[in-house]
Amino acid sequence: MHRSSRRRLQSGFTVIEMIVIVAVIGIMATIGIPNLLRVIHRAKIEGIARETSTLMQRARSESVRQNVPTVVRFDLTRNEVVAFADVDGVAIATPPDMFYNPVAGQPHRTTDYEIGRYQLPENVLFQEPPADGDGPIKDFTPNGTESVAIFDPNGSI
Repeated sequence: MHRSSRRRLQSGFTVIEMIVIVAVIGIMATIGIPNLLRVIHRAKIEGIARETSTLMQRARSESVRQNVPTVVRFDLTRNEVVAFADVDGVAIATPPDMFYNPVAGQPHRTTDYEIGRYQLPENVLFQEPPADGDGPIKDFTPNGTESVAIFDPNGSI
């Protein structure tokens, strides 16, 4: 009887067993955390690509529906993407000026109006395309420090 009560008192983990468990968890964390960070970064980039695609689809749709040119602007200094209808180019029978300049007091859709905008998350940047034009923002019209995509009322870019 004395032996069985002694075993009950000795049940549990020893210090060495605990050290081994902590070491195994540490090794698994060292291997897993970089992979987890890569997965999170990739998901962020894919989300930005989807958001940009959706904004461009909305701009094209608005261009066709309202019969006005629309512009998707990648503002590299503010790190944001903006889509707007460039109505002033149509109203005065001149080509779109590619600038978002609404006239205060004018009725909606008779002056430039915003279709959508989003700010890029921290640590994610669009980069200026290289001189050869083969960069991350390819085949867009340069406009100062920005790159723009212009959708014509017929839906072409």
